Amino acid sequence: MLYNAPDHAPRAQSAIGRVISSLSARCGRLLPVSLLIIACFSQMTPLSLAAPPQPQTNACCNPMPVEGDFTLPMPGGLVMVFRPVFLGTGGGPYGVKRVTVGGDGENFKEHPTAVAIGGAFTATRQGYTDWLYYMGKYEVSEAQYNAVMGAPGRSGSRRAEGSDGAMPAVNLSHQEVEAFIDRYNMWLYANALDKIPQHDGIPGFIRLPVESEWEFAARGGCEVSNDQFDRRLPYKGNPAEYEWFAGPTSSHNKLQPIGRLKPNPLLLHDMLGNAAEMTSSLYQLEYYQGSVGGFVARGGSYMTSESEMRSSLRSEQPFYSAKNPGEAPAPYRRSDMGFRLVLGSVVIPTPHASNVLSKAWGDYRKGPGAHNPAALSMSPDEARVDAQKEDVVVHVERLKKALQTQGQLTGEAADELKLVEATLSDIVAVRRQAARDSAYAWTKIAAERGFFIVSILQKIPDRQRLIQMAEERIAAADADPAGREREEKLF
Repeated sequence: MLYNAPDHAPRAQSAIGRVISSLSARCGRLLPVSLLIIACFSQMTPLSLAAPPQPQTNACCNPMPVEGDFTLPMPGGLVMVFRPVFLGTGGGPYGVKRVTVGGDGENFKEHPTAVAIGGAFTATRQGYTDWLYYMGKYEVSEAQYNAVMGAPGRSGSRRAEGSDGAMPAVNLSHQEVEAFIDRYNMWLYANALDKIPQHDGIPGFIRLPVESEWEFAARGGCEVSNDQFDRRLPYKGNPAEYEWFAGPTSSHNKLQPIGRLKPNPLLLHDMLGNAAEMTSSLYQLEYYQGSVGGFVARGGSYMTSESEMRSSLRSEQPFYSAKNPGEAPAPYRRSDMGFRLVLGSVVIPTPHASNVLSKAWGDYRKGPGAHNPAALSMSPDEARVDAQKEDVVVHVERLKKALQTQGQLTGEAADELKLVEATLSDIVAVRRQAARDSAYAWTKIAAERGFFIVSILQKIPDRQRLIQMAEERIAAADADPAGREREEKLF
């Protein structure tokens, strides 16, 4: 709750005036002083004693300020607030982290999928350098949208009159959001260039998140344990304390102001519920393969039921849609869909950065990058099996830890888990041997076929000589018709 200073000035003026009048009656020399004091107090405004910031500024931009907030200025004295999302990969040239997105596999649109995300900048975290990107702490509010695109009622604005400015900016098309981002970037470059983080000396830029960045942040990133990261929700306790979902126990099916509920482990507010959030990702059923459709929206909204709310929730949204059959499509908007910003950078901003990445490529691809999805896509079966085994072992370890925490890891259960681990090792060993046997068999077949081809090729010169001799005899016969008749009589 913001503090509004009480209007003490009139009473203060009256009381001091009475005192000065009394003193003036007793000592005329105090009259000039009394006039000066009265003049000073006559200029007081109701907020001059405390002079707090305007209430709407914090309510619409940062209602829950905490240490570590990263802010960028906006037109009209407003700010855009971000939180750092560290990757925990260290500060090497390739800050790439492999994570699993998606749900439990029951929903074909959210099948568990391994992806790799990267950072945009480097910073110090817990005493070491790490890659990070900045995620908007809140959904962009009406006041923030209006500050860049124009106040309600003016050209370029779609905001309704009478809004308090703290509601998420919704009912916008993807194209309008991109126009807002472009205009805000240009304003920042013209007015706050020195405040934008840099990568290799080149300033970053505002954009929409891709959905892997969004889900990594929604799940809590590096601020949660691995087992908590994989849960449907990134927090414990009553979901109504963290997210606006449909129904009378939460949103009452109405859009709510930003930042009123508790944040997730990264101190990001309203990642789930309230307004569904646009991303820059184009929709594909398997995240990065398959037919390409509209854009991806994440997080659900105030119309999503509590049982459907989860970090993996994703939906396809069209860029254009017709209200009625037969009508021409128009840019698509939803009254429960807004957006959240990311602060990112160019991957290769300078020739220097290109040289650094080039020199580190071999070590990266053989080392930490060997088990990332791009590398595994072209790896032999043995490498893919090893990566899958490592994933399963991690989940088994998480299960053991959870059972220990709950006091349910009995001797029998521990033995069963050990058996699972041993079986996994056996399976991997069998697969490796099968891969080696298969490779040997195919190598032998290839060698045999190679020998056959070589033998055929070796016979080609002899056959070519026979053909040449035949051609020469035919030519000689053509040149000597009498001799040709004698040969024909012989046959």
